[in-house]
Amino acid sequence: GLTHHPLPRDAAGSTFFSQTAGLNQLERHFHDLLEDPGLGLLTAEAGVGKTAAIRNLCAQLPSPDFLVVYLCNTASSPFDIYRNLALELGIEPSHRKSQLWWDLKRTITHLVEEQHTLPLLVLDEAQLISDAFLEDLCGFLNFAFDRRSLLTVWLVGLPPLSTRLRMRHHAPLASRIVARVQRLKLTRW
Repeated sequence: GLTHHPLPRDAAGSTFFSQTAGLNQLERHFHDLLEDPGLGLLTAEAGVGKTAAIRNLCAQLPSPDFLVVYLCNTASSPFDIYRNLALELGIEPSHRKSQLWWDLKRTITHLVEEQHTLPLLVLDEAQLISDAFLEDLCGFLNFAFDRRSLLTVWLVGLPPLSTRLRMRHHAPLASRIVARVQRLKLTRW
């Protein structure tokens, strides 16, 4: 058995172990989604370092070129997740979903087009996200009549999330996933 935690909570930079195929694959996909924004899926068992890995990659991003928003309270209603995103982006959240979406999309477009900043949204514990939000997310990611992707989103969660996304009613969202990383494993420390 293990004599200590394989991945300390504060692992970063040179103290972060990154010499495994799974972590190297995540790094490649992570950088691909910075070049061409889209939807990424990271799934693995609890305790193998999913959050630490994505945190370490995000910490390397230069500001103001990137704006990282991390949300882990994903067992909320879809509206609450969008409200939390709005608050993280400095927007006063509307009480109407249509106005909230419009404000979020306008802000994301402004970040990309005017400030040349790519927003990156990390939804941790994504296995807890409701089906309603997953169905909704597909429409939210649609910019400019679906001609542009302005937001990189990483869904980070346990393996059952992958299984859920293969369900028929999630096919539209699953078709948008351009980066999949499964089964991160540490082989040595």
